[in-house]
Amino acid sequence: MGKTYVIGNINGKYQELITLLEKMNLGIKDKLYILGDTIGYRKGSLKALQFFMKMPNCGCIMGTQEFIMLQNRKTLEKLNRESKDIFRNNLLSLLEFIRIFGDDTFDEIVKLPENNKKEMFDYIKTMKTSVEINVNGQDYILSNAEIDRPLKNKIQVAAHRPTLFIKENPRPNCIYKDSIHIKLNCDAFSTNGRLSAICLDNKEEFYSKDEENFAYLCLSKNGE
Repeated sequence: MGKTYVIGNINGKYQELITLLEKMNLGIKDKLYILGDTIGYRKGSLKALQFFMKMPNCGCIMGTQEFIMLQNRKTLEKLNRESKDIFRNNLLSLLEFIRIFGDDTFDEIVKLPENNKKEMFDYIKTMKTSVEINVNGQDYILSNAEIDRPLKNKIQVAAHRPTLFIKENPRPNCIYKDSIHIKLNCDAFSTNGRLSAICLDNKEEFYSKDEENFAYLCLSKNGE
């Protein structure tokens, strides 16, 4: 029987993802869940998504980035390196896409062969907005953003809000846990952030950067 692991927002940080996975030492019987926002604005950000597409023991949950990708699917699938001008005719609908992902990720999608684009978007379309699982008798609900409703006897595992901004968190640069929440966003979007993961079987935490080598702006509870 394998263990169950969850990784928070990745935001295109592929190399940090590989570092994190090496520390986690996943086995073929283990199950891995990704809490959305796999893609980011950095060059090479599609690598993480393409990596997970090939992992049979991985389940990706839809986040804001994936939703925006899917919204612009029809236009992006038609683009190639020579037809980038098509974008001008869809500026309003793609404005949010460019704001979130920037030009590097846009260029990566443009350069993908047509069949690879279709495969990628088909994969994103299968993502659920939340997944309910049971580990060692405890019910969990996994999602990108926190669900704003009572979850009786369930622990919410989410990755949207950075743990740095949770006032109750005694370790602002680490995973936040209480009796009904596990929050995994250690601000990977930021240059100074890091990726995080947790094993739900024993609550072991994993980070792409070690604490002693982690340069992070930690705000005190007083905001100083």
